[in-house]
Amino acid sequence: MFKAIKKKLKDQRGLTLVELLAVVVILGIIAAIAVPSIGNIIEKSKTDAHKSTALQMINAARLAVTNNDSEVISFSDVTENNTTTKKATVKLSALESHGYIDNIVNPSDKSNGYNKETSLVVVTKGADGKLTYKVTLKPTTGSAYVDGKSPEDL
Repeated sequence: MFKAIKKKLKDQRGLTLVELLAVVVILGIIAAIAVPSIGNIIEKSKTDAHKSTALQMINAARLAVTNNDSEVISFSDVTENNTTTKKATVKLSALESHGYIDNIVNPSDKSNGYNKETSLVVVTKGADGKLTYKVTLKPTTGSAYVDGKSPEDL
């Protein structure tokens, strides 16, 4: 009896059509689950990259303020709600041209990059001397990735 079973197993050379279809269906199910998940992971990594770029811009602006670099940053008086504060706007182009930050690549649009004139950091100096930073990061076309957010909000 064992010889007959052994012979039958030895003569089996391939898979049946039903077995092949089962394998194809299982692979299709795995692909249907995996592809959207990978797409979400890629989008999340791009969002995280924009946030990291915004933080780099804030840190570069902090360095410019610390160095008291008047070519990059100059404060002017601004009155809002009967309160006068000092504000300065630091463009990405100024940070790059003065060496505070390297040329940044936009992960969502590598060919066009970020808009160097509308991507900026607004530095506000309160009456108590405390500095606050808000960053706006915009592509060359389209809406902003980060719009007027402080480091804590990123």
